Amino acid sequence: MHYHRHHARSGCRRGAAAVEFAIALPVLTMIIFGSIEASQAVFLRQKLTQAAYEGALTGMKAGASSADVVARVDAVCTARGIQSAAATAGAGGTPLEALAAGQDFHVRVTAPAGPNIVGPTMFFSNTIVVDLCGRLPSPTVRDPPP
Repeated sequence: MHYHRHHARSGCRRGAAAVEFAIALPVLTMIIFGSIEASQAVFLRQKLTQAAYEGALTGMKAGASSADVVARVDAVCTARGIQSAAATAGAGGTPLEALAAGQDFHVRVTAPAGPNIVGPTMFFSNTIVVDLCGRLPSPTVRDPPP
């Protein structure tokens, strides 16, 4: 008789474990896939930051234009496998070549998360934006002759 009661409890416990597993599995799956997608979004943002940085370095060279900056950003994005990236360079809608020496400018790089993240995007379906600031070179100041 003792064996029969223990066997009945064991079957009940197995049913409870199956219910707990059925409840926990979707939650664990969402956590795993969410963390994978989040890490891919962080990696995409890092690649966009690198592209904007390279563009800002190009823009800080004497005689650089907005087209030079955008071309450099596009080259870096292509090399990094970023799809549908867009870049702008300037300050408040003014292109780089119209700014005065020593003035700050911005390099803004955007890319959609969807085509740049492997697998379906459940959490990051928007555009990722990176905005970096640079300063145009000032004319070189020479020491007065002795």
